[in-house]
Amino acid sequence: DFNAPLDSLNGLVAMPNGMMAAFSGKDVYFSEPWQPHAWPQKYSLTCDFDIVALGVYGSVLVIATKGMPYIAVGTSPDSMAMQRIETNLPCLSARSMVDLGYAVAYAGSDGLVVVSNGVARVVTDQLFTKNQWLRTNPQNLIGSQHNGRYVGSYRYQDDESTLQEGTFLIDLTGAYP
Repeated sequence: DFNAPLDSLNGLVAMPNGMMAAFSGKDVYFSEPWQPHAWPQKYSLTCDFDIVALGVYGSVLVIATKGMPYIAVGTSPDSMAMQRIETNLPCLSARSMVDLGYAVAYAGSDGLVVVSNGVARVVTDQLFTKNQWLRTNPQNLIGSQHNGRYVGSYRYQDDESTLQEGTFLIDLTGAYP
C-alpha cells in the first residue's frame, strides 16, 4: 500500500524516527520511516482549513493554516494524532515559519505567533501595535532563527511610496535580561 508522493506536496519537513511530512490543500501526509519514496494514503490527516506551512520541534508537527493551527504528535506515521488549537491565528507567510528548537513561530495577522506545549499565542503584542505589525507586510515576512531567537526580515512601501526594509530579532529564550 505504498503510494508515491503526490506531485502537489508542499512544505516538506523531516521528523523524528525517519518520517517526513508534507501537505497538499487541507491534507497532511507522512512517509514511511526511512523510506521517503513511500507515502501511504492511510497515514494522511485532514484539517478544516487550507494548510500554509509545517514546522517541527521535538516530536511535534505544527500545522499552520489559513485559520486555526493544529499540532500532530506521534512516534510513527500510523500513530500520529492531530489536535486543533482553538485559537484563530492564521499563518500569513510560509517563509515566516521557523523551528526555534523549543517551539515553532510564524507570522500571523495579529503578530508573531508561537506554538509550544499545545498552545498558540501572539508574543509581539507588547512590542508592536497591530497596525505597526501589519505595516511590516507580514504576508511577505521571511523568518529564521539564531541561537533560539526569532529573526524576521521585512520589506514594504510606506504611505509616501518609500521602500522600508529591515530585520528584527525577538528573544523568547529569557537568556538575556
